Amino acid sequence: MQFRSRIEWAQAAAQETHELQKRVIGLRTSGKVAPADLAPMIQLSVELHQWSRAILTDVQAAELVAENVALKAQVKRLHKRIREAPSE
Repeated sequence: MQFRSRIEWAQAAAQETHELQKRVIGLRTSGKVAPADLAPMIQLSVELHQWSRAILTDVQAAELVAENVALKAQVKRLHKRIREAPSE
């Protein structure tokens, strides 16, 4: 299913931005970089993480809709088969 690859991509993006956040925080706590230089990087990493989580949520919603449509079609076919089955 197409949504599976999209959700895998979104999960990888979320994980990558989380790792970047940890690296930026590590730089901040190391004392080797001025906090003023890191402020834009920290803000960007937070925004990227939020965007990747939003994408993941959107992809999960799209996947759920697709699965619901497929399930409705299966239920419809089952009802049709039950109606057409010979009575005993």
